[in-house]
Amino acid sequence: MSFSYIPVIVTFNRKDKLITAIQSVLDQTIQPQKIVIVDNHSDDGTQDLVKKNYQDEIDNGLIDYHYLPENIGGSGGFSKGVKYANKYETDYIAVSDDDAFYRKDYFEKISDAAKENPSVKAFQGVAYDSNIDKISIQGKKITNWNSLDSENIKMQKQDIYADLATFVGFVFTKKIVSKIGYPVDNFFIWNDDAEYSLRMRNITKILQVKNAIVDHAGTQRIGGTLTPIWKTYYGFRNKIVLRRKYSKSKLAAQSINVFLLVRQVAAAVLKSSYKGKRRAYIKAFIDGFRDAQIGKMGKNKKYMPQQGY
Repeated sequence: MSFSYIPVIVTFNRKDKLITAIQSVLDQTIQPQKIVIVDNHSDDGTQDLVKKNYQDEIDNGLIDYHYLPENIGGSGGFSKGVKYANKYETDYIAVSDDDAFYRKDYFEKISDAAKENPSVKAFQGVAYDSNIDKISIQGKKITNWNSLDSENIKMQKQDIYADLATFVGFVFTKKIVSKIGYPVDNFFIWNDDAEYSLRMRNITKILQVKNAIVDHAGTQRIGGTLTPIWKTYYGFRNKIVLRRKYSKSKLAAQSINVFLLVRQVAAAVLKSSYKGKRRAYIKAFIDGFRDAQIGKMGKNKKYMPQQGY
């Protein structure tokens, strides 16, 4: 059984991490067929640094580097990256951000799992927080199919199936893409991997391979407790869209969406962690709810990374 693969790496203004991510792929025990890099219009010198370090790989076609005319977010970047990778002959496509660093046998472990489970067409490794060397990201099981609440699957001695994978080392066959299409391009960030997983579940199970490990930086939070406002907006909006599309009961989904809006606004009013930022967070929750209801997706210029918290 052959195992050729093309990893897609999406980057934005994290040039040093990107170099580490690229090198982690080049150091694999099973070498990639090609590396697709999608640069979301970085302005920190990313393009120059990649060319400085990997000009030979770019010239010989091993690295396929795409500098986008604007920042279309991780969602848009992953969608384009899978499209670019899909043009080439390969068995598998993998997706990750620029802060995901594959351990050198990652794709060897995925290859072994694929050989042992020929009916499975999608695989998820385990991500460790590179700062504390503890699991930070792994596959999830959906615990409520109306709210789409989920929990991390419990690590066991054997590999285990997940309902939801993450775009941190998610590996799937190219043939799957021809059946379910590309990742959504209009979420900007967050929950695009959940949406793709839910589509993929109609075609194949998703197997978490416990010994396939990727090191991944921790999530940015304000004061260690709050997610930045711009991320809060997209996460809240996109999860509402997911419920409306995939919940078993559309009526229950809408009721849950309204309840969660009320709960989040109340938390922003009452919790001390929101002090000094209450209005901004309340506005983000309301804007996210409204935009999900009217189908206003994609990038919202009021909620962008460069605007900070």
